[in-house]
Amino acid sequence: MTITRRLQLNTLVVAVMLLLIAIFAWLFIGTSVERLQTAKALLADVTLEAAAVRSEFNRAIEIVNAAYNDGDDERMEEVDAAIASGLDRLETMKQSLQDREDIAGLVDKVMVAGRDVQEIAHEMVDASVDQDYGTAGKLHQSFTASGEVLELAVLDLDEQSRLASDLDFAAAEESALQSRVLISISSIGVLLVLAGLGFFINRSITRSVKIVVDGAHCLSQGDINLSSMDRARYEN
Repeated sequence: MTITRRLQLNTLVVAVMLLLIAIFAWLFIGTSVERLQTAKALLADVTLEAAAVRSEFNRAIEIVNAAYNDGDDERMEEVDAAIASGLDRLETMKQSLQDREDIAGLVDKVMVAGRDVQEIAHEMVDASVDQDYGTAGKLHQSFTASGEVLELAVLDLDEQSRLASDLDFAAAEESALQSRVLISISSIGVLLVLAGLGFFINRSITRSVKIVVDGAHCLSQGDINLSSMDRARYEN
């Protein structure tokens, strides 16, 4: 094999190795970045939606308490609208968490608690409007307890979503670190290969030049044996 062909082959090998490292880096780093973005998105979406749901339900509870105290059910449509808005947000949140059954389960608990509050609220206000104060008082106790359950469910959803996001974020950071380590090791390996190729090429060139010089020296001494020159030609 001639020196030129050796150089071409070695260059091709180096190019292929560099391409493989680039693909390797793109796959691992790209996956790590995607996981980081997903973790951040989960935290942002669930936290914001949980805050909005909590606001909607709190507004509904305030209206219900006012309607109960006044014995007036005219504003119950506002209650239904606020709770419906909160439930719609929860349903949208649940659909976006199809691959996170743990968080989706907490969303279901909040939805159940919200519907319980809505049902008891109507019964309580109706009893208040009918001046059935005994029944209304008992229902008010149930309504208060249901409101507390709803509040705790929303807080649990917010806390657990934050925890899940933190765990996902930590896992993504660890994956990114592993990717950097693997890429560094691969780069070192390529450098070692390049050093070995450089040594091999340098040795081949040096040996070929030495043969040619030795052949020229033989000719200058009157040695017409061309075995050295033939060897040099074949080496080149």
